[in-house]
Amino acid sequence: MEFFSSIRRGLGWCVMLGLASSISIGAYAQSRYPDRPIKIIVPFSAGGSADVAARYLAIRLSESMGQPVVVDNRAGAAGIIGVDAVAKAPADGYTILFTSSGSLLTTKFLYKTLPFDVERDLMPIYQFAILPAVVYVNSDLPVRTVPELLQYVSKHPGKVAYGSWGIGSYPHLAGEYMSQSQRADMIHIAYKGESVMLNEVLGNRVQVAFGSIGPTIQQAESGRVRILGVTSEKRVPPLPRVATIAEQGVTDAPYQMNAWQGIAVPRATPRPVVDRIVAEVRKALQQPEMREKLESLGMFTVPDSSPESFGMAIKRDSVIWERLIRQARVEPQ
Repeated sequence: MEFFSSIRRGLGWCVMLGLASSISIGAYAQSRYPDRPIKIIVPFSAGGSADVAARYLAIRLSESMGQPVVVDNRAGAAGIIGVDAVAKAPADGYTILFTSSGSLLTTKFLYKTLPFDVERDLMPIYQFAILPAVVYVNSDLPVRTVPELLQYVSKHPGKVAYGSWGIGSYPHLAGEYMSQSQRADMIHIAYKGESVMLNEVLGNRVQVAFGSIGPTIQQAESGRVRILGVTSEKRVPPLPRVATIAEQGVTDAPYQMNAWQGIAVPRATPRPVVDRIVAEVRKALQQPEMREKLESLGMFTVPDSSPESFGMAIKRDSVIWERLIRQARVEPQ
């Protein structure tokens, strides 16, 4: 009996030593984080607002964290492809998602089945920036205000096309609301990213779009597109002469929505690693040069976000987006 008791004690010590060893290795790995390159996955094509912001952030993080931080664009399916790649990535802090509100909030209302579950598989850790949208048109369209646009599409049913970067994106929902509320039977054309959509407006293959301020400004300055209004409550510094949509007397809720950009990691990512990423992002946004550059492009940064506050914002906005989707009568695919 004593012999077997000794064996059991020995096995117990082996298990305890193994657990202690694994805990030590995990703690050691976290304390050395990062010790290899970090990848930021953007679930949209290059050139859009999320891509631009992620690349600015990647430069700052590379400098402060002492490791290369690279941006990997995984466009398609309204952001699902890129989000899924992060949801299935190792939870070690070396794969980070930089995305928009649409891909984290609306997909669960728009698709019957998804390859991931946002609540189960992802941990939102930082609300990076708030992004008011603009409504803009090809310069050949004979309208200069939002009321004129609504009147035009109403008088030309089935003749006006609007673009988006996917089913359930804000450009799709706002455009669909415009089509239905004006009985305009507008044609919806979805693209893989915002930059592609903007190019299609420039080519007059679609005439109307809702989009981010930054990518639209240069083309508006060249006269190739015309910005008609902004969704924010107040006018924004990059477009001081452009009235808000509400200022123009159009107060429908779908035209007052503001998108955001945010950062998430796989759900099981250790909290010390999460805290390090949050601290580094906050540090990057404290740099006046970066903050001013982003704000000049219509991205108004959030200097004091956290996993807790970002999670609460997602829960609050989720209710609003669901209502907007139902108003647009979008059926899950």
